[in-house]
Amino acid sequence: NAWAVAGSASTDGRSLLAGDGHLPLSIPSLFYAMGSDTSVLGDASTTQVGLVLPGLPTMAVGTNGKVAWSQTQLFGDITDWYSEELQLDAQGRPAATRFEGGWQPLIAIHETYDIANVPILGSVGRSETWTRYTTFDGRMLTTVEGRSVAPGDAVGAGETVINVGGEYVVPGDLDGDGVITGVTVDHTAFDDGNILQASDAFGHAQNIAEFQEATKGLVGYSQSIIASDADGHVLYTGYQAVPCRSYLPRRPDGRFEEGADPTELID
Repeated sequence: NAWAVAGSASTDGRSLLAGDGHLPLSIPSLFYAMGSDTSVLGDASTTQVGLVLPGLPTMAVGTNGKVAWSQTQLFGDITDWYSEELQLDAQGRPAATRFEGGWQPLIAIHETYDIANVPILGSVGRSETWTRYTTFDGRMLTTVEGRSVAPGDAVGAGETVINVGGEYVVPGDLDGDGVITGVTVDHTAFDDGNILQASDAFGHAQNIAEFQEATKGLVGYSQSIIASDADGHVLYTGYQAVPCRSYLPRRPDGRFEEGADPTELID
């Protein structure tokens, strides 16, 4: 959805770039045209014109006079889901997950949320503290086997209500197979990267080399990017960090073993 002409094929040695984000026209619009010149209202050096997504402080498509860039969605397989066996503590809270035949303790992270008092929406002002759990190697617990309850429901001895992704659950062996299961997730953007910092650097790059260096901050971005500069250089990149999966066993034909396919639940 973008094309460029290098300086070697233009009459004045500069590059040409055209980009079409292939998003539909809508009301309200997904993109807004904007010019930004901080030398007018300050002493900074930002001079850009292009398209922005409302609420984001960086331009998705644009030019600063030195570099022009455009981008569209590029799908990247950057998320892995894992099937887990859970062990509960005496209070019925998730305490450990099975890993390579043994048990590894879960890490409990307590988070407090301030809820606004908005009577028209039925929201009562208060603070609530909930606990989320991660495995010893950093995967976040997203689902837990158990029975669903409503906030404030009474539970029995040795039972605890936990909030998993907004669902209230009393962990337990609901299907009676002797195992309490769960699902954890790992996503490249949990580990590193700074999308806003990287995309802001696009608009301040003075040439393609600087633009390419800025893309190295895109860890969980998954965009197809084309850029060109005033010196006639052109760059196409889909720079994307992906999970290291060499630890997953494969068959002789190269396909993943059962339980090790990252397009499904990993054992």
